[in-house]
Amino acid sequence: MFLFKRVLAAVKPAEDATDAFIVDLESNNFGGAYGLLCASARASYPPASFIRVAGAQPPISDHRITGARVGTVNGRTSATVNARLIQSDGSDVSHVFTLVKENGAWKVCGQPY
Repeated sequence: MFLFKRVLAAVKPAEDATDAFIVDLESNNFGGAYGLLCASARASYPPASFIRVAGAQPPISDHRITGARVGTVNGRTSATVNARLIQSDGSDVSHVFTLVKENGAWKVCGQPY
């Protein structure tokens, strides 16, 4: 039981950050989603570019976090969070979100959406 609680404590914040990012996408709050990106993703996607790309995607009507993994390599903590995105047309898409810890907070990185 102790090990389960430890694992849950490690992955839950990464899952929560991913959930907040997806909820912002669902509600077309692209500015809020942009604020949850890591520094390197923001450097790759200026705000207008991110909003254009996110707005061109099929709208998300629902989602479910299906798994997460957290690890530390060379002192850098990262996570992968798997999610099922239900689009407004009913299609079901799996997406893997990569997150990194920046200043103690989980941020979505890599190819965000």
